[in-house]
Amino acid sequence: MFLNSLKVTSIARKIDKHLRDRKFESFKKEPVAICILQCDAKAFKSEFISDLKKAITNNPSLEVDVISYVEELPKDDNGKQALFSDKDIGWNGVLKSDVLKDFSQKRYDILINYYDGERISLQLLSAASQAYFKVGISMNNQQLNDLIIQTGIGKEQDFIRELKKYLKIIK
Repeated sequence: MFLNSLKVTSIARKIDKHLRDRKFESFKKEPVAICILQCDAKAFKSEFISDLKKAITNNPSLEVDVISYVEELPKDDNGKQALFSDKDIGWNGVLKSDVLKDFSQKRYDILINYYDGERISLQLLSAASQAYFKVGISMNNQQLNDLIIQTGIGKEQDFIRELKKYLKIIK
C-alpha cells in the first residue's frame, strides 16, 4: 500500500511536469484525427461516434481512436480495442505498453477526456497527449482540459450538441 501511494505521487509529479511543459498551439485546418480517452466501465456509446464525427467536421475521413481504461486487462484480449490498465504505467509515469506509447506520440487535433473521477492513469495520458485541443467533462483537474463541458457520463447527445456549439464559436 505504501509503495502504491509513492507510485501515485510520482505519477502526479509527471502530470504536473507535462502540464508545465505544454505548448499551446492552435490548429488552422479541419480536424482529421480525434481521440476519446475513457473509462471502460462508463464508456462513450459507440453508436454516437458517427454523430460526433458529423458535429466536428464534414470530413468523411476523420479518424477516431478510442482508448479505454480497465481495472484489469482481459485474458482473452483480441487486440481490437485499445485497452490499458494501471499495470501499463510504471513509476514516474513511464508508459509501458505500445498502445500508450503510440498514443502519447500521435498528434491529435482533438482529445476528448470522457471520464469523471480521480483516475490518475487517465489524467496522466491526458497530460501526456500531444493534442492541439483537449475537451473534458470533469471538473476534477481543470488544468488538463482547454474546454470543459459539464454534461456527465451517459449524456452523449448533450455532449455532442454542446461540443458542436463551442467548436463553431472557436473556429
